Amino acid sequence: MITNSIDGFEGVDKLFLMEFSMPPDVNNSAQKDMPAIWLLNANIPRTAQYHSCSCWKTGCGEFDIVETLHSGSTYMKSTLHTNTPGGDSDFVVRPTTEMMK
Repeated sequence: MITNSIDGFEGVDKLFLMEFSMPPDVNNSAQKDMPAIWLLNANIPRTAQYHSCSCWKTGCGEFDIVETLHSGSTYMKSTLHTNTPGGDSDFVVRPTTEMMK
């Protein structure tokens, strides 16, 4: 059983499951059809670091679970942004019409 505490999830094992799709933005919004799912270190929103410093250099980090890198792209990738970057250049097809798990 997973319980939620004020400091996050207890225990050593964690599992996050997602089901999502990324249909094209037909409204041509300000985001320019570049959907993403990402996680930020809790220090970023709590201290407004995302707009005032480079979290990639300090090590507090950002994990792009999936992101498209340019408007209208039909591909997505994962990247770990920290002072020690991780990830690779492999792309997967963006789920524009069906759900992906």
